[in-house]
Amino acid sequence: MRSTSAPGAGEVVTVRMHRDGIAALTKVQRHLGGSRSDGVRQAVQIVAEALSDAASIDTAQKSLAKRLAARRPVVVQADGSVLADIR
Repeated sequence: MRSTSAPGAGEVVTVRMHRDGIAALTKVQRHLGGSRSDGVRQAVQIVAEALSDAASIDTAQKSLAKRLAARRPVVVQADGSVLADIR
């Protein structure tokens, strides 16, 4: 199913990017997951929320760092013997 046919879908926005922008988008996509379109949507939403909550750009940057850290997956290294005990 295309995202434009999903409930609540709005306008289609076309953006041109140079190679540097595409490389940055790929990093965002890897970090946040999903497609390029998902990456753009999530990045815009995260930045908009950080800006709306902030009184200054410094506050927005701190808020943005916290929001991104909260979305970062946590990788846990587990001891095999502990896992065996749990099972």
